[in-house]
Amino acid sequence: MLPKLYKFRSLHDRNIQSISECSLWFDYAKTFNNPFESNHVFNKELQHNFKIMCFSQSSDHPILWSQYGDNFKGMCIEYDLNCYNGEANLNCFEVQYEDEPNMFRPASLSGLQTSRLGAEIFKIKHSNWRYEKEYRWVLPDDEMIGNKLYLNRECLSSVILSEHAPADRKLKVLMTCQRLGIPVKHAIAKQESFTFEVVC
Repeated sequence: MLPKLYKFRSLHDRNIQSISECSLWFDYAKTFNNPFESNHVFNKELQHNFKIMCFSQSSDHPILWSQYGDNFKGMCIEYDLNCYNGEANLNCFEVQYEDEPNMFRPASLSGLQTSRLGAEIFKIKHSNWRYEKEYRWVLPDDEMIGNKLYLNRECLSSVILSEHAPADRKLKVLMTCQRLGIPVKHAIAKQESFTFEVVC
């Protein structure tokens, strides 16, 4: 059973479109914002064998809102992947954080099933990134045409809008969610605790 998972986004049209069409965008590890991860853990061949979607277990961490949520002006999409009924393998797992991550060698991973191989390669990060509380959904490249995966509507639990979101962008999200019957919540900055409180 997976917990509710969150994806922080800006209010760019393409991100609002991802709500409208209930889609996720998977990409290769070379696009990650962690330069240590995509260089020395696996070789180039393995980098291009898997596409990854990253989530967080947190919807209120200020660094996540700042780094991925357009500096507190974006949104956070809540997913319940337990509702997923598509054909893709739900190879979604919790990232483990270590002070001295083991470096996997491709030879030591030979013989593993493809889905398990993806999990083994991408499951460890340095403890500096622990605040992200990350989950990853990894799909082998040969199981996915393109980068976009479509979900059934039930997977989108809610959309959380920052209180600082621009009014015109906020309205566009509200109208999209209303059309699909997706609940909208709001993230309010709590000065005393330096976090965001999510309210209905």
